Amino acid sequence: MKKLVLATLAALTASAFAQSGTYKSDYERLQRDYEAATAQALDPVKKRHAEALQQLIRKATQAGDLETAVAAKEALNHLFPPKQATGNATTGASKRAALAANLTSSKWAVFDTPTQKRIDTQVFNVDGTCAGRLNGRWEAVSDDEVKIYANSQTYAGTMNGGGTQIDFVRIKRTMRKENP
Repeated sequence: MKKLVLATLAALTASAFAQSGTYKSDYERLQRDYEAATAQALDPVKKRHAEALQQLIRKATQAGDLETAVAAKEALNHLFPPKQATGNATTGASKRAALAANLTSSKWAVFDTPTQKRIDTQVFNVDGTCAGRLNGRWEAVSDDEVKIYANSQTYAGTMNGGGTQIDFVRIKRTMRKENP
């Protein structure tokens, strides 16, 4: 009788271990389904929140409240992390993208080039607008050139190799990155 009980227990234990592996794929499928459904349900909420944050960034920047603009941008980056440039940028398009990524959501100190006196701050927003000394739109036009369209004029600047300074020779202004 003792042998029969032990044999039955051994068979049940072996059966339980065998069945535990059969439900693993069910568990993994349930997890994938949950993650997909959660992402799908949250996507519209995240997009609305991102749009509201972008509006706040524009308003705060235009009002000169750079602290709030930067905080809102950090929240936006947390919601949708910016894509980083990878590897060595060898093509013109990838170098231009790397320059745009360096400028996007960044804050720059503006200096009068001859005197090196700080005169203002410039912010390059993710939506292609900029605020500060020059209010308008910006774009990366090559691997080291940025253009700002403001006050019915185009201002062309050249980025240094380290990505921390832009020289606008024609208007005698230099911008240095504050949050490298």
